[in-house]
Amino acid sequence: MICIRIRAVPVGLLLFTLAACAGTNGGRAPAADPTGSAVQPTNSASSPAAPDTRVVVVRSGGLAGIRDTITVEPQGQWTRVDSAGNQHTGRLTDDDRNRLRALVGAPGLRAEAGAAATTTRCRDAYLYSLTVGSTHVSYADCPGDANRPQSAASIVGLLLKATG
Repeated sequence: MICIRIRAVPVGLLLFTLAACAGTNGGRAPAADPTGSAVQPTNSASSPAAPDTRVVVVRSGGLAGIRDTITVEPQGQWTRVDSAGNQHTGRLTDDDRNRLRALVGAPGLRAEAGAAATTTRCRDAYLYSLTVGSTHVSYADCPGDANRPQSAASIVGLLLKATG
């Protein structure tokens, strides 16, 4: 399993350093799961997400083992890089940008980031990692999982559709 560590570094504006780590889950061992899946999402929130901050979505896994990354800048410009390295760019519509602002500014996202991580019941599901400022939520796209992070899933759904 691959995890992403996000670290905010104050240098005028926040810069984000991504450090990939293989085989770890933020330094925690994954919990045992009766289905044999070792996926355990990680959640962290050190401060509230600002509505006008960079948003990063990483979708990985599935049967094909994909890894797509969507980065949305505060002004609405987005970049999507797929598993093959193909890069697409664009700009969110005003409606999508306003909806994104409302979703990232809502208290639900921060609550989800502070919630205890759970394991997934699905195998070969897409795994999502959402980072908004210093707020981070990871989850598996498994309809049968309890406590699916609805705010994070709404943001991911919006960005997949808007950048698709």
